[in-house]
Amino acid sequence: MRLRLELDRTLRTRPFVSRSFRGALSPGAYRDLVAQLAALAEPSGDRSLARAAVSELGAPPHPEPCAATALFKGAILEAGICPRVAGPPLLAAIGTSWLLKASQGSGSLRRGEFLEELYARGKSSLERLRHELAGNADESYALAELARGAMLGVATYLELAWPPPVVHVELSPS
Repeated sequence: MRLRLELDRTLRTRPFVSRSFRGALSPGAYRDLVAQLAALAEPSGDRSLARAAVSELGAPPHPEPCAATALFKGAILEAGICPRVAGPPLLAAIGTSWLLKASQGSGSLRRGEFLEELYARGKSSLERLRHELAGNADESYALAELARGAMLGVATYLELAWPPPVVHVELSPS
């Protein structure tokens, strides 16, 4: 799925994602990352992802998804798409390799288990899609494109909500 590769490359250029690789996210930023990804993955119906998010955060993710996630979930609900159909293209699109790298850079404060789980689900969903795409390829591609747009929206939200720290330096004449 070329879409998956393009999304992964695009996300790797984002400052927030880059900081996640270095373990440079504040605990609040990391919690928000996990919460937003858990909310985005919710239409897949994969309960183990929800459990992994709760395990990672120590509590259920906060209930306020960003606008991109809310719009994506609303579109899935409005169209009446069941989790069995929505799950594979959604997880294949958002569960790319940047998650694995971010989980390894999660630092000592965080375990990265949810990110690893989402990556594994993305990889297995991609394999499942390769075998199942004969019948409803158009719907799967459309769902994957919607998921890509939502993931880029989540990345934008995270960059705006958690900007990089700014260092102010004062120089004094010697």
